[in-house]
Amino acid sequence: MALYKYTFDEVIQEICSRVNDPDRDTYGDRAKELFYESAVTLVKDGNFNADDCPGLITFEKVDVEGLNPKHEWLIESSQVEDDGETPSTVLGEVCIRLLSIVDDYENNEDAEINQHKYTPISVNKYRQMIDPEMRPFDDEIYYWRMGSKVRFYPKESMQNQRVIVQFVKHPDSFEDDHELQGEFSLDFIYKMINYSVQQLKQEIQGE
Repeated sequence: MALYKYTFDEVIQEICSRVNDPDRDTYGDRAKELFYESAVTLVKDGNFNADDCPGLITFEKVDVEGLNPKHEWLIESSQVEDDGETPSTVLGEVCIRLLSIVDDYENNEDAEINQHKYTPISVNKYRQMIDPEMRPFDDEIYYWRMGSKVRFYPKESMQNQRVIVQFVKHPDSFEDDHELQGEFSLDFIYKMINYSVQQLKQEIQGE
């Protein structure tokens, strides 16, 4: 049996049909907004695995020495500057979720750097750093997400580092005929549809 392929337009049609708007003249635009919101929310909540959104998983090589500050990176931004542009993120994309950070061994062969293990922690664990037993080992760097930024501890270790960051990026805007299987698994598409329908029904009930 051939795998059914959902286009973006078909997904929006399915969302609208489930809220009794098959002509999409009432909730079509909102359904599109909720589709993107669903992808971001499900990933941020950890309700996914790597196979669910292969088209959104990417990596970026970062030369930490060229950053200021080196221990605090902007990785997500909706802020608009005076010139109408959004600030550039360190990763060149809007990062929904960090997956891993490792030393860039290929580009570090001739560099005098200290190689480290990068360990994700929670904000609560960072608050416990007052306890010496909770602090990282000498070859370890902790990192954690705080809003639109990722921070590193100890910050003094973020010198002369070149790293590879794997992350889930924000989905691009899709054309109506775009087949979504390249970006998402079928199971994840159903999760996004269910999320969008649930949110839309709550909004309709609140009108």
